[in-house]
Amino acid sequence: YEQWEACYMVFRTACIMLDIITPAALDQYKDHIKQYSLRYQQVCWALLYQADTRARRELCERIRRTRMALYDSMAAGVSPGQPVLCEYNPNRPWEFVFRKLTLEMP
Repeated sequence: YEQWEACYMVFRTACIMLDIITPAALDQYKDHIKQYSLRYQQVCWALLYQADTRARRELCERIRRTRMALYDSMAAGVSPGQPVLCEYNPNRPWEFVFRKLTLEMP
């Protein structure tokens, strides 16, 4: 876990510098992985690492596309200039994705 966390902190820093995801959402995801790491320890680390990697490689994009389509369909029904009431922000889509990942991974 310590090596994963060191690499993740580089990713976290890049996301914050580029204003892609807020520190709170990134920390929430890191804490989620840490919780599983502490619960199952090194016995299941390989499985946990594989789940994390696949979630970020496959599930992240699926969540983003699905939510973007929902947002677009909602925006189509709203008058121009009116805000779309949705937790998804098209200017920062990965924020929603990382918050959702902690809910998707049981």
